[in-house]
Amino acid sequence: MSVDTAFPLYSLIIPIYNEKDNIPLLYQRVKAVMDGLGHCELIFINDGSRDTSLQLCLLYTSDAADEEDSV
Repeated sequence: MSVDTAFPLYSLIIPIYNEKDNIPLLYQRVKAVMDGLGHCELIFINDGSRDTSLQLCLLYTSDAADEEDSV
């Protein structure tokens, strides 16, 4: 049986609300685990944060996309 890598094997959805101080460490730890699982996706759901949580999520999303393009 072949695995279609166009779709992720696993998806992790994380709700975010005013978590700017926690997002960098959370991302690093989750990414370290997910890298060993194969093709996965990490989805941040921002629930109207008033801090810079959204900007951090967008930064990590763009960095992850750049990594995939370079592989």
